[in-house]
Amino acid sequence: MRSVPVVLALLLVGCASQRGVPSLTTKSTPCTQNISQDTIVFDTTQVDRKPEIISGPEIRYPRELVRQHISGRVVLALVVSANGQPELRSIRVLKSDDYQFTAAAESYLRGAQFLPGCRQGSAVRVRVAVPIDFKIVR
Repeated sequence: MRSVPVVLALLLVGCASQRGVPSLTTKSTPCTQNISQDTIVFDTTQVDRKPEIISGPEIRYPRELVRQHISGRVVLALVVSANGQPELRSIRVLKSDDYQFTAAAESYLRGAQFLPGCRQGSAVRVRVAVPIDFKIVR
């Protein structure tokens, strides 16, 4: 009997929490009630609380790469707005093992919703790096 690989696309949000594990529950913090109108983009080291992914579409593992049993990683950088939306024009590839993984990761981030980053009690724009791992488990 032929074994069928189990396909996993893991989202490891380094910007999300202390352990880098995303929370998929809806939350709010006091800063979400006070959205900054400032256009400054902060680095994750400059905020009191980093942005956190709270929801997103299903990550699609590229079929051709599943067929070939190829795993890989994509790291994307983007700006999360003060209202928790990804700023689509800011998405940049920092690392990718395959262009098909890149397309799948970008598609996921375009539909993701974040809990915004906080600085001094206000929700602010923050540049984050988001690693997404694609793994085939046999």
